[in-house]
Amino acid sequence: MSIVLSVILVILIMVIFAFLQLPNGLFSIFYHFRIAKTNLKKADDAALSFILGLEIFMTAMWLLIYLIIFTCFYFNPEIISPIFLYIMAGISFAEAIAIIFFYFRHGKSTTALFIPRKVAKNLVKRAEKVKTRSDAIILGFFSGLPELLFTLPLFITCSALLQTENVLSRSLIIILAIIASAVPLFVIRFLFRTDHNLAEIERLRVKLKPHFRFILAVAYLAIAILLINLATMRL
Repeated sequence: MSIVLSVILVILIMVIFAFLQLPNGLFSIFYHFRIAKTNLKKADDAALSFILGLEIFMTAMWLLIYLIIFTCFYFNPEIISPIFLYIMAGISFAEAIAIIFFYFRHGKSTTALFIPRKVAKNLVKRAEKVKTRSDAIILGFFSGLPELLFTLPLFITCSALLQTENVLSRSLIIILAIIASAVPLFVIRFLFRTDHNLAEIERLRVKLKPHFRFILAVAYLAIAILLINLATMRL
């Protein structure tokens, strides 16, 4: 039964990575600026570089957190104890509350997120000033940093659960999680390539915002409940 719960937890974690909005919003603005300054082909090349940067960030975080958890587990297998699972469940519950009340800023017609306005303006300025592929990669890389508040517990939880899996399963799950974070960016890229503009994409994001909030909050709550069940089974 614990294997089934672990699989469901990993799927929920992938769903959250796919629905978090900060890289998506920054990517939309970045693509808009590149089209305005160059052409669709060059903008598309730069967009792929942005996506590569985000994937590098995700890969680096997975490897770093997994290595830390693996090392701790190797020297002390009991570290992934019921207490650890209860703590992560509490954090997941807190994340669900934060998603409901703080992740999206108030206002029905805005897609503004939790980050300070100064940081948001800084990111937009950097998106506007991108000139080379390396600039786009760096911007994509740093687009994932502000959301560590919401993603770090997911990296830790998933890495801990993977310790009981074989090497092939671990690698496959991590690869799928990395891919999941890039799927929305490819959707936005497709929208731009099919003659949709930033205003239309933002209106779509505004329309979908309540659904994003609901899905993210439910996913975090489900993770909290499943972690409590796993902890109870290991008592």
